[in-house]
Amino acid sequence: MLRALSRLILGLVAIAACFGAWYVTYRDAQAKATAAPKPKPSELLAVEVATAQLSPVSDRIELVGSLSPLTMVDIRPKVGGYVRSLKVDLGDPVAAGALLVQLDDESQREAVTLAQAALDVTQAQLEAQVTDRDLAQKTLDRQLGLVKSGAGTSQQLEQAEAALLIANARIKLEQAKVSQAQAELLRSKLALEELKLVSPIQGVIAARMVDEGNLAAPDSPLIRIVDLSTVRTTVHVIEKDYRLMRVDLVADVRVDAYPGTKFQGKVTRVAPVLDAVTRTGDVRIDIPNADSLLKPGMYARVSLRAGTERESLVIPVSALLEGQRPAVYVVKGTPPKAERRSIEVGATDEDLIEVTSGLAAADQVITLGNRLVLPGQQVAVIEAREPHSSESKGAAAE
Repeated sequence: MLRALSRLILGLVAIAACFGAWYVTYRDAQAKATAAPKPKPSELLAVEVATAQLSPVSDRIELVGSLSPLTMVDIRPKVGGYVRSLKVDLGDPVAAGALLVQLDDESQREAVTLAQAALDVTQAQLEAQVTDRDLAQKTLDRQLGLVKSGAGTSQQLEQAEAALLIANARIKLEQAKVSQAQAELLRSKLALEELKLVSPIQGVIAARMVDEGNLAAPDSPLIRIVDLSTVRTTVHVIEKDYRLMRVDLVADVRVDAYPGTKFQGKVTRVAPVLDAVTRTGDVRIDIPNADSLLKPGMYARVSLRAGTERESLVIPVSALLEGQRPAVYVVKGTPPKAERRSIEVGATDEDLIEVTSGLAAADQVITLGNRLVLPGQQVAVIEAREPHSSESKGAAAE
C-alpha cells in the first residue's frame, strides 16, 4: 500500500515538473515574439542626377520623309536600234558628256557617206555653172565692144545679155542644191550622233535596263543616272506649323542606316498653297551629301528648327516620369531625399526638354533610377554630365 502511494506521488511530481518547464518555455517565446524588432540600417538607392540650367533652345517640328536624288535622268534613244556596246554598269560614276550606250550605226554611216557624195556632186555642178557664167560675161563684154565700133548687131548683143542672165539663174539653182545637200549631210550626221547616248550630267549609274545585243525601242529608258552630291526630301507640314516655314530654315536629318549621326540641310522651297484634302503644305529640304552616305529611298526623320533661339531652363528628357502630367524627381535636403514634383514643359531639343514652370535653375533632377525611387526616399547621389544644348554640339554630322 505504501509503495503504491509513493509511486503516485512521484508521478504527480514529474507531471508538475514537466508543466513548469513547458510554461517557462512558452512565456519566453511569447516575450520574444511581442518584443519590438530591432531597426535595420536603411539601404540607399544610388541615383544619377543632372542640374537644371539655362540654355539656348528653339521650337522644333518633327517630320518624316523619304530621300530622293536632287537630279535623276533616264537615258532614252530618239530612234530604235540594236545595242552594239554598253560602256557602263550599275554603280559606275560617270562624267557629263561620257559615252554610255552605242547603238548600231552601220546604216546611218552609209547614209552620211551618200549625203557627202551628193554634196560633192552639187558643188561640182555649181563650179561648172560658175564657169559658164564667166564665159557668158566675156561674150557680153565682147559684143558691147563690137556694137560700139559698128561691127556688131543689137540682136547679137541681146543674145549675149540673155545668156548671162540664164547663167546667173543656173548658179542660184545650183547654190540652192548645194545648201540642200549640206542640210541633208548635217541631218545624217546628227542622226548618227543620236545613236551615241551620252550622259547629260555628272553622277552615278542607278539602274541599267538593257544589255548588249538588245533591241532598244524609241523613247524606252535604257540607263538611269542620279546625282548624289545633294539629296532632297519633301515633308508635309500641317497648317498649324506652316506659318513658321521659310526658305533657309535649318533642318536636322537622321536615317536608320547611321544611328547617332545627324545630317544638316536647309529648306529650299515652300509650297505657296496647302493641299485641300490633307491641309498640309509641301516643304523641300536639300541635304549636302559629299560623302554619298545618304541614298535615295532612305526613310528620313526631319527636325526643323522653327522660330528664334531663346534662353530657357532645360533638363534631360530622361528625367521625365511616365504619366498624364509631366513630373520629375528632385533631390533635396541633407541627407538627400527624392521629392516628386509636377512641371510644365515646352520645346524638345534632341535629348533636352524645356521646363516652363515647376523647377528653378540649379535644381537637381534624377535621370537614372527615377523609375525605382519612391517619394521621400533617401538616395545616394551620383553627378551626371551637365546637359548641353544640341546647338553647342555642332550642326554637322556627329
